[in-house]
Amino acid sequence: TTVARIVRTAGTHAQHLHDLNARDLQVTSIQADERYGFVGRKKEPAWDATVIDPSSKFLIQGEVGERTATLTRSLLVQARERLADPHGLVLFTDGFLSYQTLFPEVFGRPYRPARQGTRGRFPKTAYRVPRSSAHVRIIKEYAGKRVVSVRTEIAAGTRTRVHEELQRLGYRKPNTSAVERQNATARRMNPHLARKSLAFARLTVHRVSL
Repeated sequence: TTVARIVRTAGTHAQHLHDLNARDLQVTSIQADERYGFVGRKKEPAWDATVIDPSSKFLIQGEVGERTATLTRSLLVQARERLADPHGLVLFTDGFLSYQTLFPEVFGRPYRPARQGTRGRFPKTAYRVPRSSAHVRIIKEYAGKRVVSVRTEIAAGTRTRVHEELQRLGYRKPNTSAVERQNATARRMNPHLARKSLAFARLTVHRVSL
C-alpha cells in the first residue's frame, strides 16, 4: 500500500511536469508504436502506446489501454496538442489501420464539401492533408514470431515530402527503428514488462493511465 501510494504520487507529478514543459515542440516527424503488456493476467491486455521525435528520441506522448482506435485517437490528439506545427510533419507507424484512418482527421485541415443541389443535409466535414504532411506505414509480415518481409506504404501525403524527411533524418528507407529501440529498452528495464515484478505490481490500479 505504501509503495502504491508513492508510485501514484510520483506518476502524477511526472505527468504534470511533462504537461508543463512538453509544449510548442518543433518537430518535423514523429514515430508511433505500441508495446504489449497485461494487467494481472494475459487475458487482460494493457498496451503502452508512445509517440516520439526520432531526431531527439524525446517522448512526446504516452497512453495506456487496449489496442483500439480509441487508444490511437487519444495518443495522436494529445501528441498534436504538444506540437508547434501539427500540419508540417511526417508520421511513421506500423501497419495498424487506426493510424491510417485517423491521420487525416487529426493532422489534416477540416473543410466543408459543397452540397449537391439546394436541398438535403450538408455533407459531413472532410479533411485535407497538407502537402507539408505525410503518413508512412511500415507493414511487417510474420511467419510465427519471425518477420519474413517488410513493405512500406505512403498512406497520405506525397513521395517528395517523405523523401525530404528521410534525408533530414539520415534514413535510407522509412522505418520506426527509433521508437522500437526505445520500447525494447523500456521492456528490459521495466520489471513489470519483463514479467519479473512482484504480485502487487500487476494490480489494475498500477496500469491506469492518469
